Amino acid sequence: MQLKRLVPLTHKTSSKAKAPPITLHLPQNPLPGLADFWTDGVPKNFNLNITNTEVKSSYVFTTNEQQDSVTSFSATVVHEATATPVIDAEYKALGRKRQEEESRKRRNIQHINLRDAKQEMRVGPSKGGEVHDSIVKATANSVAAVTGKLNQQDKRERMERADLIATLITLFNEHAYWKFADLSEKTQQPNAWLKEVLGTCADLVKKGPYNGLYELKPEYQNVGASKDE
Repeated sequence: MQLKRLVPLTHKTSSKAKAPPITLHLPQNPLPGLADFWTDGVPKNFNLNITNTEVKSSYVFTTNEQQDSVTSFSATVVHEATATPVIDAEYKALGRKRQEEESRKRRNIQHINLRDAKQEMRVGPSKGGEVHDSIVKATANSVAAVTGKLNQQDKRERMERADLIATLITLFNEHAYWKFADLSEKTQQPNAWLKEVLGTCADLVKKGPYNGLYELKPEYQNVGASKDE
């Protein structure tokens, strides 16, 4: 996530934690409903997990958006961190709003009959060797269009990476170990995208009673849970 301006971080001391947790809070829209604001449509509260404490040669600059040029030096980057949204009431409301917007979207579907599907698959003998792959693809698409049996994976919309990580952390807070198939069913994400994001926050257990299951990485333990849950 790219922030448009610098935001102060909050350090909270905890006697149980080895290191004080760090949180990030984005400002609310001062004129909600009357004017657009740069934090509209994004979570406001985050937990930060420090991943690098020895950052070198990284800086923050102020830029002129109209001229796309640097106007001043703002700060030196000394730490790198991953930001995970806090699963609070505001975050849940934002998730419900996004789901409602997605449900209103309609796919462009071209209806064809069985005769049209067969006609698409007819190929002259001189082109047979060149379009074998096209026939296979056309066959699958035509059958799906006629029968209505589409691959369920093709229907799934990809979530934003930060939102998916937050969802996975919530699931791992409910149960410590998960099968990939169960996570796929819970998140309703394309398998390739789920596996990519899952690898950033969870490890596959390769021995013992939980062999073949996923568990949350140590650095993500107790991250993302709200105080009231």
